[in-house]
Amino acid sequence: MSGRIAVVHNGIIENHAALRQFLEGTGVTFVSQTDTDVLGHLIAYHLYGDKSGTKNGKNGHGRNGNGHGAEKDAGGGLSLLDAVLAALAEVVGTFGIAVVAAARPDCIVAARRGSPLLVGIGDSEYIVASDAAAIVAHTSNVIYLEDNEAVEITRSSLRTVTLDAAPVTKTVEQIAVSRAFTRRSRLRASCAIETRLRFFNVYGPRQDPRSPYSGVISIFCDRLGRGQPISIFGDGEQVRDFVYVGDVTWAAMAARPAEPCVFNVCIGRPTSILTLENTIARLCGTTPSIGWAPQRDGDIRVSIGNPQLAREQLGFTAQTELDRGLATIL
Repeated sequence: MSGRIAVVHNGIIENHAALRQFLEGTGVTFVSQTDTDVLGHLIAYHLYGDKSGTKNGKNGHGRNGNGHGAEKDAGGGLSLLDAVLAALAEVVGTFGIAVVAAARPDCIVAARRGSPLLVGIGDSEYIVASDAAAIVAHTSNVIYLEDNEAVEITRSSLRTVTLDAAPVTKTVEQIAVSRAFTRRSRLRASCAIETRLRFFNVYGPRQDPRSPYSGVISIFCDRLGRGQPISIFGDGEQVRDFVYVGDVTWAAMAARPAEPCVFNVCIGRPTSILTLENTIARLCGTTPSIGWAPQRDGDIRVSIGNPQLAREQLGFTAQTELDRGLATIL
């Protein structure tokens, strides 16, 4: 692409092999075997046209453009947003992406399906990230993209649409963690006072369900995501306090020097194993097969933290609801 397109991608493009084969047929030479490389070339194909000079016409693999009345930019070609939407219409898989193009230097397009994505809104600036912890030092104003949504960002504007180009109105939300709190947290390394954090049931992406230390969420997500049965020990009414790893990051940032103390890093609400199983099954769109087993010796019936001290003294409150956190895994 000679540096004409840059893509940041979190996710897996399941049909990248078929897309690669098509693009190679147009004369594209790939420099890597990654699915992200395929995605970048596919966007370039829709934005610039193929090697034969055909712009924005049939793509040669069963679809005509993006099917939603592509919008032209001032130069007469597709806008970057519509080129990205046209490319994503061909994609099977998950993605959280941000795209820039040399031909559209004043524009960033971001989109998501399955992988988290948000936009921080600062003073005359926008920041695209996958987690609020990455932007909290810059702004406390944020919009969260939902699955199958995209955003077009220019120097002076921001607009959100579905992947079918239907307009979407988003609400600006406030991140609970303030800039002052992040500045104070940076002082903690120079102080001898010890602050301890007690983490409850931490979960998030890239946990290995095969590990002997794996938690129930990674195991359930792995097995239900592949349509396999799961095992529940006891009656399934055991409750846990599940906290997302992004919130754990905030807590670590918040652990500024204070009186020696232990803070609970938790959400403070119970979730039963059965509720967890039902939630994951619903997100996977599957009906689970459950194997019931006797309760194990030593199993804790109730494990719930009290977040009050962390909220009052550190200004920390876990923000990620279970559905949103699970979506980063599934």
